[in-house]
Amino acid sequence: MPYDFTVVGAGVAGYTAAVLLSKLGYRVAVVEEHLVGGECTNYGCAPAKALLHYARLVEEARLHGLAGQARPVAEALRFAARIASEEREGIEALLERAGVELVRGLARVKVGPEGVTVEVGGSRLDASSVVIATGSEPLVPGWVEVCDRVLTNRELFGRGLPD
Repeated sequence: MPYDFTVVGAGVAGYTAAVLLSKLGYRVAVVEEHLVGGECTNYGCAPAKALLHYARLVEEARLHGLAGQARPVAEALRFAARIASEEREGIEALLERAGVELVRGLARVKVGPEGVTVEVGGSRLDASSVVIATGSEPLVPGWVEVCDRVLTNRELFGRGLPD
């Protein structure tokens, strides 16, 4: 069955557009290759704020004599990862409740004589319109020497700290 809209990217812009379009009565599919929620949910805002919250809780406990020893950083990163995972699950539930079909895979947008089509894993998604919301990538300034001690948000929240 054809869609009115195919949204490429399920980050903050993509899933928000998909839900809004669905609420307006359109049949919508959203395509995501990696993790729903994009950069903010998985590697930026959500885990960073969770990490700050965790640090404040540990400091508050220490100030009141409730903390014995310092918590390992790995424990704090696990907490941040759990929060990001819960956020992703919430976004997926939001998409489902809104009636948006979530298609997993790499989208290939093609423009041809028949218009714009989106292909995912060999399947074609027919849609009247396509919204491209492919998000962002971390940028390391050219003057920074990249080594194992310089981490972007993706390394920190995606893999954790190196030994």
